[in-house]
Amino acid sequence: MRQRQGLRNVNKLEKAGYAILEDLGLEYQPQQPVGRFVFDALIPSLSLAIQFDGDYWHGNPEVFPESSARQLKQREIDRRADDTAKNMGFQVLRFWESTIKTDPKKVKDSLLSFKIQEK
Repeated sequence: MRQRQGLRNVNKLEKAGYAILEDLGLEYQPQQPVGRFVFDALIPSLSLAIQFDGDYWHGNPEVFPESSARQLKQREIDRRADDTAKNMGFQVLRFWESTIKTDPKKVKDSLLSFKIQEK
């Protein structure tokens, strides 16, 4: 089921995240399976898996200080996805929707910092 999610249309948050990756000139693969999970983007040259997490669906604690049961369950799924990617040799970066929308420079800086560290 998780791999099927990658077959859907790209949402607005993913489009905004991909625009940031493109602005930085990073070659990425959108909606790629890693194990049984689908990551929003992979950058194979950096062994990097990226997720653009919606504040509501993934329960951003800065926006939703009291998490619902569904948000807690999603965070557990996210943790398992991260563990799977790490076990397969990827590092994982996750960016909150609110950060992508209000402070894309912060996202860019994180990606540039990661890229520099990997060289």
